[in-house]
Amino acid sequence: MFKKATIILFMLLAIAIAAISVSSGIIKRQRLDLRRLENNQNALLSGIETYKAKNGVLAYSIKQLVLTNSELKKDKGNLAKVVNNLRIRLRDVQTISTTVTQTAVETPVVPLRDSAVNVGGKIEPAKAFSWSDSWCKMSGVVYNDSAKLSYNGTDSIYTVAHRVRYRFLFFRFGTKEIRQTVTNTNPNTKIVYNEIVKLE
Repeated sequence: MFKKATIILFMLLAIAIAAISVSSGIIKRQRLDLRRLENNQNALLSGIETYKAKNGVLAYSIKQLVLTNSELKKDKGNLAKVVNNLRIRLRDVQTISTTVTQTAVETPVVPLRDSAVNVGGKIEPAKAFSWSDSWCKMSGVVYNDSAKLSYNGTDSIYTVAHRVRYRFLFFRFGTKEIRQTVTNTNPNTKIVYNEIVKLE
């Protein structure tokens, strides 16, 4: 009788230990998920930070979103479509970065010069112009009541994903957040939207 009671007690103890182990694992995962959701909420509310780099160029910094594949499909469907169009499986993706720029070029007054243009096999008198700087090249021809323009712009966009560490006095430790900082070289181009999404 004592032997049976001891065996039953050990079995109940083993079941209790297994239940505590499983529930502590579930609680740990839920805590991590809650922290991830809090960080996502902070990232969405903080927006883009703008500052000047050492060389005077504007830099834009934003916090990273961390999403699951199902959240990405539900909330950021356009990004999932982009990944699908690139023939990349969503489960193989680590990070997706989106940067939107807007270019506004205001040229100085440029002189028109006499020129000619071939319109349907017939040579027509026209006025031509051209202007360029280090980043943009613009040219055009004006004839009769029409104009033909050509624009070519170049820009280099630099994206750096980096860790922001906790600070205490002059010590840095751990990881507070992941941020993406973006800058570009063309002074005519402004970054209007920046986003980084990490998939788990």
